[in-house]
Amino acid sequence: MSRNAVIVAPWFGVSSGGAEIALLKIGEALRDSGYDVEVYTSQSMAPYRSWLENTPQDGPEAYMGFPIRRFPVDEAGHDRFAAASQALAGGAVGHRFKEAFFRYGMTSSALVEAACQLPEETLILGGPYYQAMVHNLVAALPGRVNVMPAFHDEPPFYFPAVGRLVRDARSLLFLTEAEKQLAIDAHGEAMTRAKFEAPPVSLPFIDAAPARRQEAPGLLGRVFEKYLLYVGRIDEGKNIRQLMDWHNQTCEERLRDGLPAIPLLMVGKGVETGFRSPHVKQLGYVDTEAKRQLLSDALGLVNLSLNESFSFVLFEAWQNDVPVIVHGDCKVMRDHIETGKGGYSCRTLAEYRKAIDSFEQPALRRVLGQNGRNYAEEVCDPDRFLERLTQVLELAQ
Repeated sequence: MSRNAVIVAPWFGVSSGGAEIALLKIGEALRDSGYDVEVYTSQSMAPYRSWLENTPQDGPEAYMGFPIRRFPVDEAGHDRFAAASQALAGGAVGHRFKEAFFRYGMTSSALVEAACQLPEETLILGGPYYQAMVHNLVAALPGRVNVMPAFHDEPPFYFPAVGRLVRDARSLLFLTEAEKQLAIDAHGEAMTRAKFEAPPVSLPFIDAAPARRQEAPGLLGRVFEKYLLYVGRIDEGKNIRQLMDWHNQTCEERLRDGLPAIPLLMVGKGVETGFRSPHVKQLGYVDTEAKRQLLSDALGLVNLSLNESFSFVLFEAWQNDVPVIVHGDCKVMRDHIETGKGGYSCRTLAEYRKAIDSFEQPALRRVLGQNGRNYAEEVCDPDRFLERLTQVLELAQ
């Protein structure tokens, strides 16, 4: 007798964000263990465009072997969400706005209604916490939905709706010990014993085999002898303004010291930053092969985001023996660095400069890269991941 599972995500097959990749990897693990896995998601085709631009599904659809059902995004209440987001940006968020943020954000009543019709034995898994969809799903099906929250230490994480999500989820699939501890500190009173005892599942490697050498004029044709690389969304939520500013200042300092500037190449979709510097090159979207080649040739990877629950790109870098620089105020990534010793965490411009300078020492860079690879192979072991995922689901029974 087949076992059925449904994964619920705001976007699927249209975005390469960390939460979507995490749900994809969990879905693959469930499929490998004998589940028939289907995906419920929205008709919105990009997080960076208006969510209300629904694109109806034209016949059966699949992505990475998963059948997909797409549902229209709710328009009702979107003005309330917009007002809540504006209040959040201003720093003064009253109770009404806090409730509206997780009630009227990216969600689909049609999707929730369809999930409510699923047989009781169907395994349901949804996330991430930041979008309203999983909150409305859990509210409609308390005790049934396994949530991969991808918690970050940011203002919405402390809203009352998140405590209700923690309380009413069937289980919580944390990606790191730091994320789990964050949830315990803020919402521990809402957690059952099973949720306290459940281990973080981590995630298996993404398919990030070293790139085949190829020429790509204007982008990868060895344009730069040395460069640092950022891979991810281009938006303020990833702290890119500080990254670009620090990097520009570091390059100017190096030039004054008689050293060459090392450019920062930035790969990813997002908003126009308006930042202009000869030392920062925004490449936009590149395909998977191009990204892998850029990563394998980079002097180092940099990511100063303060909001990460796992950070796939760090592990992609380490799989290629590439050391990394992260922000010391992001506990998840700082823990990766302190445990794996595959690079540096920094809180100041001076520390950022020192880390970059050290990458020019070949022997030290090799040690850092190998440390990172060893750590990644341990943390992201596929068998370990499946064992922990099974343990979390069994504890919730």
